[in-house]
Amino acid sequence: NEYNLTDSTILAIFMYDTTTVPRFSLKVGAPKFIAAHSTSCHGVHDGFIDFGKNSDSLFNLSWYDQYGYLLGEINDVHEVASLHDLNAGYYIIESSDYRCGTQFDTVYVSQPVEIIAQFEAGDDTLVLPKDSPEIDFTNLSAHASHYSWDFAGLGSSEDSDPSFTFAEPGVYSVVLTAYQNATCYKTTQRDILVTSVAEISGHTRNDFSIWSNDSRLMVAADHADRVEIRNVSGQLIATYPGFSGQTEIDLSMAPHQVLITSIIDGNQAYTKKVMH
Repeated sequence: NEYNLTDSTILAIFMYDTTTVPRFSLKVGAPKFIAAHSTSCHGVHDGFIDFGKNSDSLFNLSWYDQYGYLLGEINDVHEVASLHDLNAGYYIIESSDYRCGTQFDTVYVSQPVEIIAQFEAGDDTLVLPKDSPEIDFTNLSAHASHYSWDFAGLGSSEDSDPSFTFAEPGVYSVVLTAYQNATCYKTTQRDILVTSVAEISGHTRNDFSIWSNDSRLMVAADHADRVEIRNVSGQLIATYPGFSGQTEIDLSMAPHQVLITSIIDGNQAYTKKVMH
């Protein structure tokens, strides 16, 4: 039989046995209190466990990971101790005192589901005035309860799927923050290019390729009458004579920015944007 000793401060037990073989045993132990608190965010090691005994007797605590590796010890605990800075997972807690001996408890510290921050833009390149300056954003995030948008410091929104107008040429960094709570969030960023350079998404040709290499712009084409480089506002930065094959253009005169590079071949312009 088991008896609740929390309502009494005195225990009197009389046991009689006329045999030489024990037929019963008596164990007296203090009630334990164990509470596991989940981490505040996925992957954060701020979970903790409260462990207590309703007893005047001091006890010792040791705790191990699920593989039996000793993580820490606390001696001479009075009533309650807290184990802090825990990752999510299983923990084995060993408690011992001179009255109750040694006992083991397995405790699980949980964690929230990981946030996925992601979005799509209706178009990440606008050519003004041909295109509408308004862009619709689609929120593809998961495991978040609310959101915050920053449109390159020009405006903000807490809508799930907002729209925003970029009226002037430039490169705009749009940042989405997906929250579970004030201290648990993830961010993602995407650049929007707004330009007044015509034909940026018009003609293409397979033999035209362009890439940046440090302060140099590499342009390859079977044939070109000239190469024009402009900023997103359409301002002509430099013009280079025609070539065949591959040419290398020094970009030290243009600080890091988005460049609109056009190969002019006859009456056709083949245009691409490149991040420098």
